[in-house]
Amino acid sequence: MSRGLRKLGPPNYGALPPTQDERASLANALNKFVTVTFPQYAIRKTHAGIFGVPGFWQDSSTTVQLWKPRDYNMPLLVIPYRDELGRIQACQLQLQPDDIATSKKKYRWPASPFESCGVSSGTAIHFTFKPATLPPGQTVVITEGALKADSLVSLRPKAHVVAMSGVSCSHAEIIAAVRPYNVLIAFDADYKTNPAVTRQLARLIAARERDVAAHHIKTGTRIVTWVGCKGIDDAIRANICLKTMTILKWISALDERLLPETSTAFGQFQYSPTPSIKAWVRNHAIF
Repeated sequence: MSRGLRKLGPPNYGALPPTQDERASLANALNKFVTVTFPQYAIRKTHAGIFGVPGFWQDSSTTVQLWKPRDYNMPLLVIPYRDELGRIQACQLQLQPDDIATSKKKYRWPASPFESCGVSSGTAIHFTFKPATLPPGQTVVITEGALKADSLVSLRPKAHVVAMSGVSCSHAEIIAAVRPYNVLIAFDADYKTNPAVTRQLARLIAARERDVAAHHIKTGTRIVTWVGCKGIDDAIRANICLKTMTILKWISALDERLLPETSTAFGQFQYSPTPSIKAWVRNHAIF
């Protein structure tokens, strides 16, 4: 709720029990549900019907387990990643501060590729809308993380948002998803100081422009900027003014030490803005 989600938002999320025993009990119940509800799927698995779903695995005593073989101090927030039809295609976990070291990531995929009968989850992208109902030529926002995307839509209901799980993840999938639309890229503001984030943002922009050119699409790409907060949802809650920049203006506004990152990302791609990008100079109504 503190992130700006409406009262109806929290039921869309879940909590993974903090102890391994509780998660094993949950895994057993889910295994029975899958076996009964999806018998054709269950018979393809030699040990348990739930195997093949990321996060589930089998210990040495053949007990079905869920997530890591350890206990936590607090429950883990379960964040669904929804596909273009609104179906949950993956889930991400958010660990609470008492359960992670300062240098470790708080968002994790419930993958178990190194455990017995476990599998990887991949890196899904998250839709806050159904593309089938949004006509080509409309505007879509790209941001980081499903929770941030949902918060953004809660704060700005007119926004249509697609989220990647991290700045370096799923660029090809994101670009394909937003191909028919004008795009506002709203990465966290740490790209202004972190060369690695700058590089990934530049890679995404360059790949998007290549895709636009390859498909002869007359859509524009702009970057959303703000001052004083890390994420766009934080900026909106703080009533900070949001601005949009053309790609060329964004590049020109970067600190000189970050410019090599953009050169590396754009590579041999000779960037020149299309007429539609030049013409699209006003802030969009959703902000």
